[in-house]
Amino acid sequence: MTTVSPIRRSGVRERVLAGLALCASLLGCAVGPGNVQVRLAPYAAPPAAAASRGVVRVDSVREARRDAVGRLVGQRTGLGGMSMGQIEVNPTPVAVTTAVLQAELRGMGFTASDAAPVRLSGRLTRFEVQTPATALYWDINCAIDLEVEAKLSDRRQHTAAYEARCTVRTYSWPGEELIAQSLDGCLKELGARIRADAALAGFLSAP
Repeated sequence: MTTVSPIRRSGVRERVLAGLALCASLLGCAVGPGNVQVRLAPYAAPPAAAASRGVVRVDSVREARRDAVGRLVGQRTGLGGMSMGQIEVNPTPVAVTTAVLQAELRGMGFTASDAAPVRLSGRLTRFEVQTPATALYWDINCAIDLEVEAKLSDRRQHTAAYEARCTVRTYSWPGEELIAQSLDGCLKELGARIRADAALAGFLSAP
């Protein structure tokens, strides 16, 4: 008959507990699979420019993501890419990017008007969150791609494309707050790229 000493038994117990803790952190065992609803805060618009640069009609951004399904933007995953549930955002991706575009144009000194001689439209081609896991951490990777087109009444047009990439590294389960933090950083990067586009600003000011 084989016996296990108290010291040996304690070591086994500690290893079992350590294994359970690792499972909980890497595979989400403590939380369990399930969709996560990520509520995004209103976009923090930059201060409006002192001088007006013109008026623009800004249409709502159109959905153009491949295989897009409403509010779904990705899924949380554990080791080996095991799916732990879908990621949904509120407001919708097109509503959020429309708000960014409108806010940045106001910050650049443009006023929105349906009667404006220039019309700006946008296509959202990517709005995605991925959470690849390693043995030590998760990376919350966010990617946003937006295409815009400006048209004058005389048929002249200008096109531009913007993309933003952001990553938040976490050593705990990637929950709603951390995903929202990464997406917020990506939206701010997108806004900064629109704001820095002198060619777009010049075209919109042309009329």
